[in-house]
Amino acid sequence: MKLQRIACIAFSSLLFSVSILIAQTKNPSVISIAVLKFTNNTNVFGYDKLELSIPEMLKTELSKYDDLLIVERTHIEKALEEQKLSLSGIVADDSVQEAGRLFGAEYVLRGEISLIDHQQLRLDCHIIKVSSGQVRGEKVIGAKDMALDKMIFLLAGNTYYNLSGRGSYLNSVKLQKYRGLWFLTTAVVTAAGAAYSHIESEKAYDSYLQAVSLRDFDKQYNRANNFRKARNGLLISTGVFALISTSLFLKERGANNKIYAANHAQNPAASWALQMNSGFTMQLAVHF
Repeated sequence: MKLQRIACIAFSSLLFSVSILIAQTKNPSVISIAVLKFTNNTNVFGYDKLELSIPEMLKTELSKYDDLLIVERTHIEKALEEQKLSLSGIVADDSVQEAGRLFGAEYVLRGEISLIDHQQLRLDCHIIKVSSGQVRGEKVIGAKDMALDKMIFLLAGNTYYNLSGRGSYLNSVKLQKYRGLWFLTTAVVTAAGAAYSHIESEKAYDSYLQAVSLRDFDKQYNRANNFRKARNGLLISTGVFALISTSLFLKERGANNKIYAANHAQNPAASWALQMNSGFTMQLAVHF
């Protein structure tokens, strides 16, 4: 039974290796990657579930790129089982590099989850090149796990840029699009209406002063009065819409409405990160 299990794992590894060769034959630019778990360093019990859910979400985003081949989790587990290893045992970069060879992956992604001042969630992703052991670091910072979907979107896009050099590097992504422009446009329209009402009320008042008959007197007086009421109402509406639009513009451009990438756009071939045991990341210019 044990021999059958080992044979099954070996056969599965062979099939995956063949699938990589076929994919790379069809498209030489295909890059094979394995995504491992993200370690929870927050000491928040509820975030333990993110250790596995974040890699799955990241794989879903990365799988949208045709030139990336994602190693399935089942294949990773079978390869580790064959070597009597576990995902939790893969910590150091050199062990990740060795595991990557078992998976048949060119790059291995692993990461950490941490909190900044108990308010912002930070995801660190280490992109390890299996052939050389070189590492590049990517990070995203957002407003805790409420922004997790957008954080993964930003992390996946920037990771793809680092892996392939294609696409674009985004320094930030907005969480929500506020309709400040709509309210500002409405404020402009109501302001124009207020100006028109003021002009018409002044005309009606002048006509009222020049009226010679009682009928014209009442007509122009009522007309001037109605336009002044309309002007006052439109001025109040203009102020309200202007305040709302200002508030929405400030919210949209506020720090809490953005997910930030900690790194800036760089040439993928020119800047790989050296990961230190203390948890800090230093930028080091290296070349393959």
